[in-house]
Order: sequence, then structure tokens, then C-alpha cells
Amino acid sequence: MENEIAYLKTENGLEFRLNDDKLFINSTNGGETIALRSINGIGCFDLIDQHKTALQNYNSALVSVKVTGWMLVVFGVLCLLPTLFWGWTWFLIFSLPVIGLGFFILSKLGKSKPPKMESCVRIMLNGLNRDFSYEKGGANAAEVSNFVARVEETLTSFHKRS
Repeated sequence: MENEIAYLKTENGLEFRLNDDKLFINSTNGGETIALRSINGIGCFDLIDQHKTALQNYNSALVSVKVTGWMLVVFGVLCLLPTLFWGWTWFLIFSLPVIGLGFFILSKLGKSKPPKMESCVRIMLNGLNRDFSYEKGGANAAEVSNFVARVEETLTSFHKRS
């Protein structure tokens, strides 16, 4: 039986298991077994460009929804004016749902959440890199960095033995 050195399971289903000579990784895409002798390095990094793009898309969508909501409210109020001045009640039937729809859209603005920062554990192998994503603000983000440090220590001792 091999000696298990470290174990980690993240919130999004990513599971790492380290023993004396192998690193086992289970994710939603499947499982992998990587021999420590084939690992050149391991580290964590943030996907800043991806987060910046997602945040820009979120902000532009938020602005467009806000503008649409206010345009509907203003249009509904303008359609309400003929009812007030000339007594055209059929404009009332049209303008009140438009105003209500505008306020409904504006009330949904606070419900959407901005995108969260994603980070990756990168394993540098002979000839390629493997990235495994996890949520940066997640409950076990510190555990991921501790696990990576533990793998680095094991790699150092493994390469000294070889």
C-alpha cells in the first residue's frame, strides 16, 4: 500500500491525491494519474485576463439593462401624458404596463452577481502543461495553495532521491 502524503477536494469537484511517487487527479472531465518523475513543476496562478473580460461583459450588460429599464419608464410616462391632458384613457392601458415592465427590469439589476475570479493549478509536465481550475474566492482556496506547496516539497525530495 502506498503512503498517502496529501489529499485535497475542492468545492467544484476537483480532487487531488498525492502519494510517494504519483499524483492522482479526479475532475469532472475524468481522472488522471501522473508520475512524480514526469512533473517538472507545479504552481497556482490567477486567470486575470479571463476575469477582466467577464467583468467588462457583465458591466456592459448591466448598463444596457439599466438604460433599457429607464427608457421604458420614460416612454411609459410620456404615453401617460395624453391621458392626463386630453383624457385619452386608451393610452392608460398601454402606458401602465410599459412603466411596470421598466420598473420590473430595474428591480432585477441588483439580483445578478458579478463574475468571480478563477485560478488554476498548473502542472508542468515533460512537453505540456495541464491546468485545473478552481474558484479563487472559494472556501478552500487557501487549502489549494497549501496542497501545491506540499506537492512542491514532495517533488523536491523525490528528485533528490532519484
